[in-house]
Amino acid sequence: MTDMFLTSGAGPGGSQATAGTPARQKPKPDPLSDFAVSVYYKFTIDGIDLGVFTKVGGIGMKFDLESIKSGGGGAWMHQLVGRVQYDNLTLERAVNPDTKKVMRWLAKVAQDPRPTTAVLVALSPHGEEIVDWSLTGVVPVRWSGPSFDVSGSAQAATETLELAYRGFL
Repeated sequence: MTDMFLTSGAGPGGSQATAGTPARQKPKPDPLSDFAVSVYYKFTIDGIDLGVFTKVGGIGMKFDLESIKSGGGGAWMHQLVGRVQYDNLTLERAVNPDTKKVMRWLAKVAQDPRPTTAVLVALSPHGEEIVDWSLTGVVPVRWSGPSFDVSGSAQAATETLELAYRGFL
């Protein structure tokens, strides 16, 4: 018996849509398989694209807590949320032509130091945006370039940029 919805030229498993059959639609993203296993992070600061980085650390925060005892027997402890502390952001990658952009931005900050804003975007291996963080109060802490050692094994020359920030919430 043949499928009465198939058109001529479309055999079993054919993808042609005909009257009575819906066209194939792109499946919805699966939250269990669409997670941030990313290979790179795009970073912009003050709207200036500083390129992509392959290693990022320091997207984190911690609340200071104050404990207050309550009740006659000391049976209750109230935890009051205090200040928020943010970790320093560390960006790392192999030295490439975008390193010049970082150097120009650092030279500009050295002339006119002031907190700024930045956006860090985690990208999937296919270049699709997974999640982004908008950072406020960004200031550079340190930049380090490659170490030069011709006697060792061949390794990629890397740069590391460390930034402090006031928040991302």
